[in-house]
Amino acid sequence: MIKLIAADMDGTFLRDDLTYDNTRFRKIFEKMEENGVKFVAASGNQHSRLRSQFSFNDHISIIAENGAHVLAEQEELVASSIPTSKIAQILALLKRIPRIEILLSGKRFAYTDSKNEKVLSLAKRFFVNLKVMENIKQLPKDQFFKITCLLPSDSKVYMTKVIEKNFGGNICVKAAGHGTLDILSPDINKATGLERLGNKYAIRPSQMIAFGNDRNDEEMLTYAGRSFVPGNADPSIRQLADKIIPSNNSDGVLKTLEDYAANNWEYPY
Repeated sequence: MIKLIAADMDGTFLRDDLTYDNTRFRKIFEKMEENGVKFVAASGNQHSRLRSQFSFNDHISIIAENGAHVLAEQEELVASSIPTSKIAQILALLKRIPRIEILLSGKRFAYTDSKNEKVLSLAKRFFVNLKVMENIKQLPKDQFFKITCLLPSDSKVYMTKVIEKNFGGNICVKAAGHGTLDILSPDINKATGLERLGNKYAIRPSQMIAFGNDRNDEEMLTYAGRSFVPGNADPSIRQLADKIIPSNNSDGVLKTLEDYAANNWEYPY
């Protein structure tokens, strides 16, 4: 019997319009609670956005910031921030790269100094608490989890090499959703978040299932006992799936969870 379900949000659990069938999920979640099954929202987004998406219940655990911020329901387990001095060094380097837009994820707020209306519109969709600054290098007092970079696809390899050359193993650069790159502490990912939650609740990886669609879900999909990938997923991720499920716009995650619930939370396929 499974005891923990972890689901990536954007492109997996959520439809493209960032909604989900709230009524349908609540019915599933009630069955989870009746059977002691934990649900984890796992995302590169901030804790505040994830919490707002499941405001009907505070028993949902959260892996935010791609594993840098982990909460077992309301209890904070992990807050793996990057030192402010290193953030300043990284921002100084990034500002030398042409056509780059920067979003800085803090514990209290997200920050940007972008003047691009399309970028600001996108950022406001994904960051509940966004502050637009005159100069992002003038760092506010906060605890910083990651830097998200939006830049042309032909610049991504170059930027990754520049960051890794200057900071080596002290920083990790990962592809994230919507064509972005994330810079965060090394050895941090959604699987490390699952491991901490598993330790907290005494749940083994074999008792977990995970849903994901992009490269920042790779470690989580590999860590969990069973992995499910929606039909709209990045082709490189499909090979990790025990089963390809219907797309995010077809509510593939909810359909799979209903199948599990009907089979007493055992693998139903």
